[in-house]
Amino acid sequence: MRVFLIISIIYVSLILYAVFNWLGAERMHKNTLTAFVGSMGTGKTKIAVDKALAKLRQERIKWYIRKYIPIHRRPYCKGWKALIPFEIRREKYPKPQLYSNIPIRIRGSEMSIKLTREHLIPKIKYSDEHKYWLYHKQIIPNSVVLIDEIGQFASQYDWEVDNVKNGLTPLVRFCRHWGMTLYVTDQTADSIAKGIRSRLGMIYFLNDFRKPFYLFYKVRTIPMIIAEDNVNQTSQNKGDNLKYFFGWLGRKGKHYDSLCHSELYKRKDLKNYDNFSPYTLKSDYFIDLRDKQQKRK
Repeated sequence: MRVFLIISIIYVSLILYAVFNWLGAERMHKNTLTAFVGSMGTGKTKIAVDKALAKLRQERIKWYIRKYIPIHRRPYCKGWKALIPFEIRREKYPKPQLYSNIPIRIRGSEMSIKLTREHLIPKIKYSDEHKYWLYHKQIIPNSVVLIDEIGQFASQYDWEVDNVKNGLTPLVRFCRHWGMTLYVTDQTADSIAKGIRSRLGMIYFLNDFRKPFYLFYKVRTIPMIIAEDNVNQTSQNKGDNLKYFFGWLGRKGKHYDSLCHSELYKRKDLKNYDNFSPYTLKSDYFIDLRDKQQKRK
């Protein structure tokens, strides 16, 4: 009887703890473009994946409703045909999908679609001859796109790259018009190309990632808005330091691997190393990454 009472108290305490933190957690703004930034291990990818999956579920619910219930939607139908569900019209419209540059398990064996450079590079650009963009691979309407570590290929130093300036940037600029919801992550907001960074609806800076009872996650966040002069503007209210994201860790059915890029670092010769001398703690050694042609004479 005592054991049952103790287990019941623990169970009820966990429920109250979860409800209390869930009610006080930060609610995301309804933006088409959202970025999560922070140092390594702060839960950027975790939060982005959770929000992307939640958005995908919403879009698929809408898709199923439009499939059987006549609701007028411009991307699908106009005029009197809007009064007939497109399942009856025998018109097949693809189900919204999740596109990402990291593998994400949506449900069961269903995985995200690999986001490739063909999705981000236009085959035909807008011009006087062509009044539209045509990308090598098209993204299904009302889908969700997640780009992890976007600064790896679209940093401020890559802004002059034609595929970034005239390929990825139009996709970001018109993502709402083209029926997409975009989530991006990076370790710093400043490393994202200015043309993309200035169009982000909201940037959440994350820090202090915790795992209470190894059942939930709780991470502090500071919402940031990019002003016209490209300076990160945040509210100065005292309560801003108390904002946080809270959720269930979801041990069953892992959606992604937080170390998914570990295979990019190959280890071949682990015995080739030089030790410092044990007779002194002083050194005249500096690391120099310049090539021989770049070194000063």
